[in-house]
Amino acid sequence: MLDNPSSLRRLRSGALTHASRFGWDVTAASTLEIYAEACERRRAELLEAVTCR
Repeated sequence: MLDNPSSLRRLRSGALTHASRFGWDVTAASTLEIYAEACERRRAELLEAVTCR
């Protein structure tokens, strides 16, 4: 593989694309989305508990 420059370029490009998914911006946005979903679920649970009594 080290003797094949086109394969190395292809692998490098794929690796860079893959690694770009793990930046701080992406991680922060994903974390915020998860927290928002968790808050919405909890809100729905609390509303259901209050209205079902």
